[in-house]
Amino acid sequence: MTKTNLSLLLLLCLCALSSALSAQEAYRPTWRLELSYLQSAQRQAKTDNAKNVYFGGRIGGMVEFDLPRVDILKLRTGLSYSLQYAGNTQHYALANSEGKLEYVDYQHYMHNVSVPLHVLLTVRIWKDLHLFAYGGPQFVIGLAHTTKADPHLTATTQATLQATFGHEVGNTTRDLYTTDYFDDGLRRLNVQAGVGGGIQWKRVRLFGGYDWGLNDIGRAPYRTRLSGWYAGTSYAF
Repeated sequence: MTKTNLSLLLLLCLCALSSALSAQEAYRPTWRLELSYLQSAQRQAKTDNAKNVYFGGRIGGMVEFDLPRVDILKLRTGLSYSLQYAGNTQHYALANSEGKLEYVDYQHYMHNVSVPLHVLLTVRIWKDLHLFAYGGPQFVIGLAHTTKADPHLTATTQATLQATFGHEVGNTTRDLYTTDYFDDGLRRLNVQAGVGGGIQWKRVRLFGGYDWGLNDIGRAPYRTRLSGWYAGTSYAF
């Protein structure tokens, strides 16, 4: 996704939110601050084991609109920021001539913003105690996805990589949204379908859910998808 398209998408999201806020006569908004823990898996279709598992957190503001004449249904949207980390090791040989293992350590940091568009169902079970469930699409926009490589390779292995791929594995940091290095770049837009639910006591909620990645976010020949689960809490103002 180009910077122009990314700017256009953010502008459309802001316009949609602005239009919703202008209709407060029909929709009574409830604002919420949300904090959650995330665990995501980025899977590649070329092998069953080709995946990175990310751990991190998310913070954001959500707004819910009551629908006229439908007491138990609401529209839920907002904007949130997430930061996640993953680490993995790629082995190149069992051992070199000195009997030492050869490998490259990778550290990944993923920065995203998310815009959910959910339908929320709420049912009161006792006084101020409610159960709720929601579902719908979510649009995840990548801000940065940095990868740092720390190679532990012999000169012979580096020379083989140079001859095979046209470059060595250096001690470098790169952004997978902008690089073509090793043909493993990523697209910024990730469209997900999610479901979730939880329990609410007065203004406080405890919730959890799962989001399935729908589109291919990889720029390599093999398909790459990003999905994950989360658990958190929110407070209504």
